[in-house]
Amino acid sequence: MARSTILIPILAVIAVALLALTLVLGTISLRKTNKVASENRVFVACLTKWANQTAHRTSVLTGLNIQRQDALDAIIRDVAAGQSPKVDREALKAKFKDDIETYVVVSDQYNDALKEHPVPKAPLVACDSKMSKEKK
Repeated sequence: MARSTILIPILAVIAVALLALTLVLGTISLRKTNKVASENRVFVACLTKWANQTAHRTSVLTGLNIQRQDALDAIIRDVAAGQSPKVDREALKAKFKDDIETYVVVSDQYNDALKEHPVPKAPLVACDSKMSKEKK
């Protein structure tokens, strides 16, 4: 009987100690989990911003590049048409001049757009710096 009366308080102390340890470890784990979740949200937001910038840049430049290629195609066709003996030389010269002017305008627009829409920093560079700021 004396043995069981000593054993019960010892087991109770061990149980309380284990419960306290579980609570401490659980709290630490929860804090770590919340920190990782917060970092993931920051990274996903950064990655989304990069993807949006890249998609916008691609859309703008693709449209302008198509115009530039079409203008260049017109110039090449003018040169090819000049090889025919049946072509009206004066009309072709006027069209060639217009097509050159069109090409210069759309080419300038394309080159301006390249400057206005630089390649976004790669996500590993841009997002890593944001993650570093978040950790501080």
